[in-house]
Amino acid sequence: MVVNVETLVHTQKKQKEDTPYGSSHMRNPLIEEHGGIQTWAIRLDFPKFSGEPNGWIYHANQYFTYHQTNPHHRVLLASFHMEGKTLTWFQDLEASGSITSWDGFTQSLLTRFGPSILDDPIETLTQNSRGLQVPI
Repeated sequence: MVVNVETLVHTQKKQKEDTPYGSSHMRNPLIEEHGGIQTWAIRLDFPKFSGEPNGWIYHANQYFTYHQTNPHHRVLLASFHMEGKTLTWFQDLEASGSITSWDGFTQSLLTRFGPSILDDPIETLTQNSRGLQVPI
């Protein structure tokens, strides 16, 4: 489907005039209506990486799905939202040429920041503040 820019501008102006909500709730003309349900364009911010990769990857994928992000742009977009040790790690990975796709990047992220197979949650729960084992 080829959409003319003038048609989009005209459609947005018409929707702006027709809606009682004003410009902050304009309909997205690129998304078709399905079954009589109106789709509204909303602003979603890309998630910052907080150190927990599984939830972040899920939210990033949701963001990409909603915005129909080109797969070739996903890693670049994600890199803008990394800070601290994650950004340093990313820069090293990028410099080594190891990033070839979003899937490869997420696997590397899980390997580096995900839980270790050596982590033992029971051991963590049974340790007190001095690092001594507490009898169960």
